[in-house]
Amino acid sequence: MAVAVNQPLASGSGLSHGRTGEVCKFHVKMPTITDESKGKLSMGISGPSKVVLDSQHMSDGFAVSFVPLEEGDYQLTIKCDGKHIPGSPFSVAVEKDPEFVPPSFPAKCKASGPGLKKGVALKSCYFSVDTGNAGYGPLSFSIQGTSQCDIGPSKRDKTGFDYEFLPKAPGEYTLHILWGGRDITGSPFKVDIARNPEHRGPYGEPEKVKVYGPGIQKGEVGRSSEFYVDVKEAGPGTVAVSMKGPSKADISFSKGGDNITKVEYVCPEPGEYDVIVKFSGFEVPGSPFKTQIVS
Repeated sequence: MAVAVNQPLASGSGLSHGRTGEVCKFHVKMPTITDESKGKLSMGISGPSKVVLDSQHMSDGFAVSFVPLEEGDYQLTIKCDGKHIPGSPFSVAVEKDPEFVPPSFPAKCKASGPGLKKGVALKSCYFSVDTGNAGYGPLSFSIQGTSQCDIGPSKRDKTGFDYEFLPKAPGEYTLHILWGGRDITGSPFKVDIARNPEHRGPYGEPEKVKVYGPGIQKGEVGRSSEFYVDVKEAGPGTVAVSMKGPSKADISFSKGGDNITKVEYVCPEPGEYDVIVKFSGFEVPGSPFKTQIVS
């Protein structure tokens, strides 16, 4: 096809192919135009990722470059005075560079929603994540707590939020929201899940747990002290014990009877200790217990 000599002409490998993360280049040669009202050049590119065209004015036209961040087909348009130049629109095939990692900015992600702070057992908790200015992900989640729960998409038209999870037991949960494998701003989130008063679920009733024994009030340095946790009336659940004080206590558990846990501990230093007893993630009546350890 014949091309008029007074038309802009584009050349360069960037008009046809490229690789992710690499600079694609092409050149637009401009004809000599005496009429200042003509010769206005405009360019645009669309495809799998957002791309910025960087142009440098040269003596005979423009040197243009861009960096595609995702593989796929891009459409490059070059117009002069509103009309396509010869060859435009150009189809640019971008292949993936396996060693290229797209830029990710987890600090620019924003999460919101009530499910990031609190909830109720056996009821869905909702939240959303805005990744609009955070580069490239992927977005991923992890959650640990007193029960296993999965995080999945929510019906936004009904809930107003993008994601949800269903805690099956009360307690504290730790929710990680990751963008590009790294925690976003505010992550990990501590989510306090309360008991569901409408359901006597599998997590039992911590308020019915009984704690007794000499070791819950006092003990001696370097000697084993003991107390018992009775969950016969509390239903199914798990017992957890921790101690806070002048030194780290060595704590062990054994069976003390039907639905009774025997707790033994040894403290290497004297002083006042807090004995924290939890049942399925919640402190039982009387916890934390003030315990004096003497020499």
